[in-house]
Parts: sequence; structure tokens; C-alpha cells
Amino acid sequence: MRVILVEDNWREAKAVEKDLAAALRCNTSTIRTELEFRDRLEEIERNPPDLFVVDVSLRWTAPGPDFRPEPDDVRAGGRGRAGFRCVQRLQQRLATRGVPIVLYSHFSRFHFEDELKDLSPSVIYVKKTSDPESLVQAIRALLETVGR
Repeated sequence: MRVILVEDNWREAKAVEKDLAAALRCNTSTIRTELEFRDRLEEIERNPPDLFVVDVSLRWTAPGPDFRPEPDDVRAGGRGRAGFRCVQRLQQRLATRGVPIVLYSHFSRFHFEDELKDLSPSVIYVKKTSDPESLVQAIRALLETVGR
């Protein structure tokens, strides 16, 4: 199974990669920023993974000489909702529309009630915890639900 993890925290990304490899025997590639996600969207569309795990609160870009300012939709929506923008872009594309997605955040789902009510059944929300088993169990249930 191939997974794309969208996570800006290096330590958390490494932990999730390790946990998914051990529990699900999957190959995980990681995207670190919302900008990188947008830049790679056409590539993702040509070769979609079996699953996305997307952090809700992503930085727009990493600081550096190639810094690009945030576009209007990012400024208006805020960093705390970047994962929802990523999901929206995935669901707008035919090739990625049916790929299961786990939205993953330290915040409780209460913080995102409005955004969560209109999601497709192939998208679930999981609160980040120190126990990787909750993520693994949620992924297994999601894959079973969508028939993968």
C-alpha cells in the first residue's frame, strides 16, 4: 500500500511513517508544506496513492530563499485549516476523489465542526495521540468502509 503523508512536523512525520510501515506494511512518502502539496498535485493526480494522511494545521512553506508569499485563499482561510484546503483540492480531481483520506490533528473535532460536516464518507477525522494504534485502527476501518 502506498500512502502520502502531508505533515509539516518532522518528528511527527517520522513517527507516523514508522508506525504505518510496521502496522500496515506501507510505503509512505511525506509532503511537508501546503505549497509543496499544491506544487505536487499534478504528479499525485497521475499516480494517486492508496491513502492520504493529512495534518489539518500545515505551514504554507518553509522559510528559505525560495519563499513564496501565501495566496489569497490561504490568507483568508488561515494556516489552521490548510489540511481542509488540501482535501478540497483532492476531491475536486477525478483521479484522487475516491482515495481515502485521514485528517489528523492535535485539536479535537469540536474545533472543526463546520468543516467536518460536509466531508465525503471517504474522509475521516482522527485526533493525534501518543498512541499510534488509534491512527492504525482508524485507517483499517476507513479502508474497510471504502472497500480497499
